[in-house]
Amino acid sequence: MENKIVEFERFENLEISDEMFVSCKFVDCEFENCTFENLKLKGCVFTECKFLKCRISGIKGDRTQIRLTEFADCLIMGVNWSELMTETQIAIPFDKFTNCTLKYNIFYSLALRNFSFETNSVTGSTFGDCNITGGSFYSCKMDDTEFVRCNLSKADFRNAMGYKIDIETNKIKGAKFSFPEVINLLESLEIEIE
Repeated sequence: MENKIVEFERFENLEISDEMFVSCKFVDCEFENCTFENLKLKGCVFTECKFLKCRISGIKGDRTQIRLTEFADCLIMGVNWSELMTETQIAIPFDKFTNCTLKYNIFYSLALRNFSFETNSVTGSTFGDCNITGGSFYSCKMDDTEFVRCNLSKADFRNAMGYKIDIETNKIKGAKFSFPEVINLLESLEIEIE
């Protein structure tokens, strides 16, 4: 699909795989029960769109911008969110996740200050060089999700499980954690606890 502009439309039960979208623009559109797999987005823009109960995997972006977009009850796999940033790198590509499962996602160099991942499952994912000051992962299932060189100051990890945070490379001053999961923070120190 090339050079298409779509505004204020609702799409249901779409299944699109292994296609390329070039210079397409979607504004204030809603996608429900759709499947998007291995799509290449080149020079596309998605603004104020909603994805409900969708399955999204292997999306690749090149000069593509997604902004003010909400995801609810979605399964999102293998997305590198830094490829979907605005050119100015100011706005993050998502506005809200609600009851989503995010697997094998990459969040790199994103400004996620005060962003809430509550009610979501974020597994097998990586946060690198992100500013997540004041962010919330309260009660998130985070198996094999690691944080590298992030600012997690004042972030809320209470009742979250499975995260990997290296206390030597991340800033965690004022962050909140729950016992017994907080013990995992000591792994990087290579000490024994009895």
